Amino acid sequence: SIFWVRSDGVGDVVRLVQGQHGAGPWSFSSNGRWLAYFNTTSESGSDIWILPFDMSDPNHPKPGAPQPFLRTTANESLPTFSPDGHWIAYRSDESGSQEIWVRPFPARSEGRYKISTDGGTYPLWSSDRHELFYVTLDHRIMVVEYRVDGDVFSPGKPRLWSDRQIFYSGVSN
Repeated sequence: SIFWVRSDGVGDVVRLVQGQHGAGPWSFSSNGRWLAYFNTTSESGSDIWILPFDMSDPNHPKPGAPQPFLRTTANESLPTFSPDGHWIAYRSDESGSQEIWVRPFPARSEGRYKISTDGGTYPLWSSDRHELFYVTLDHRIMVVEYRVDGDVFSPGKPRLWSDRQIFYSGVSN
């Protein structure tokens, strides 16, 4: 499940989402109106969901009804909003190995872009440049420059950001 509590400890703990086998909150949109998370079920594995928030009172945001963003037979997780809130990068095993993909937000039927070429995990958008970072399966950081023309996302070729392997403790660095 996913719960919400104020960081200053004032107020009650509020359950936002009831997960079947596990729900992982991952990314808020820059305007705070959307939470992207992954939810694991016995029927479809790990899928990406979106939880909208009513922010009319910023001190008391109200969660709306969870909405599926990406539900397939593959496992999708680690959904990360772009700085402008128009794209979500995520990890999926739909190609047979863990790779990084990008889709438009809100979801449209067209528009799916494979970012990594040799496996990837933990996507992270640069906040001030058109770059998307991810970690390779052997724990190196890659970067992909991208362009956006209207509704079209154009990723460049992934390149090694640093040849140094990063320490991997089993969770995101």
